[in-house]
Amino acid sequence: MRVFKLPDLGEGLPDAEIVEWFVAEGDHIEADQPMVSMETAKAVVDVPAPFTGTITKLHGGPGDVIDTGAPLVSFDAEEGAESGADESESEADAGADVAPDETDSSDDTGDAREDSGTVVGAMESSGQVVTDSV
Repeated sequence: MRVFKLPDLGEGLPDAEIVEWFVAEGDHIEADQPMVSMETAKAVVDVPAPFTGTITKLHGGPGDVIDTGAPLVSFDAEEGAESGADESESEADAGADVAPDETDSSDDTGDAREDSGTVVGAMESSGQVVTDSV
């Protein structure tokens, strides 16, 4: 079983309120499927599933305030199921709690991956620099 913790949904926001669950205990979810709508001090955000699996427990109901980093949803993930982003990036950035033997800290080239900050969903990056010539 994996526990997905509430990620930082903004710039250092301490918590968020559950507005509406889009899933229920026992539901099968797909990676990147919206699970819950959360309201922060700045916006209402839909939080996607980090990987494919079955919901085993929802840690709160509509109106409950969840602290950033606290358990949000528990589920049984399917073997080899990942979202569009690398699973290790999703777990590190989205705050999922995973047993040490399930964590992969390298990308496809075998190089160690640096933490690029908390991101909900997938975020693409590039080494390309664009300059504006006037």
